[in-house]
Order: sequence, then C-alpha cells, then structure tokens
Amino acid sequence: MGLWNLYFIAKLYLYSLGKLKADWLLNILFVIALLLPVKKRGPRIARNLLTVITGIALAYHESDMPPIGRAISQLPVLLTFTPEYMLELTGRFVSLSMAVSAVLALLLYFIINRWVRVTTFVLIALVAVPL
Repeated sequence: MGLWNLYFIAKLYLYSLGKLKADWLLNILFVIALLLPVKKRGPRIARNLLTVITGIALAYHESDMPPIGRAISQLPVLLTFTPEYMLELTGRFVSLSMAVSAVLALLLYFIINRWVRVTTFVLIALVAVPL
C-alpha cells in the first residue's frame, strides 16, 4: 500500500483522539481496492487518480467538517481573505508541535518501513480497532 499506510495510520490516530468518526466498512473496502494489483500503466494511473479522490472524499465524510455544499458556498468569502490572514488562521489551526510531530512520525515511518511490513500492522489495526 506504500504511502497509503500513512493515510490509514493518521485516520486511526484521529479516531483514537475522537476527531474522526470512522466508517470501518468503507475503509476496509478502500484497502481492498488499494491492494488489488493493476499491471498495465493506463489503468494503474486511472486507479491511482480515483483512489486519491476516494481517499479525500472518505476522510471528508468521516470528519466533523460541514457538508461540501456549504463549504463550496463559502468559497467566495474565503477567497477575499488576505494571505496574511490565511497564514494567521493556519497558525491557529496547526501548532508548531503538531508540525514537528508529523515530521517526526514521517521519519519514523520511513525508518521502520525498511525492516517491517507496515501494511500488515495497518490491516490488523483496521480490523481490530472496530472490534
């Protein structure tokens, strides 16, 4: 699954914090779709594009964010924000400790991934956590 392991690890982490309401059946079906091998280049590119869109939509569906229609209706208002204000809002949402933790988690993943099949543990967690 490659980098998709990080996606599911992040979702499991957010679920453990109560920030995400995971739909386990959809996540397991998504994992199955990711695990299916695709040999030819064209279908593989199409599948990769579709899985990125599906991953974003699934994460949005499971989050506490407003419905997509409301978010789109507010887009003209968001576009009036100055870059300085957007940076300030980002600073309120993402703390320095969160950014450092994410970078450290990424580094740890890439180190561990060299010796351990992380996909196996992610699959076990995706099945075990809802049980």
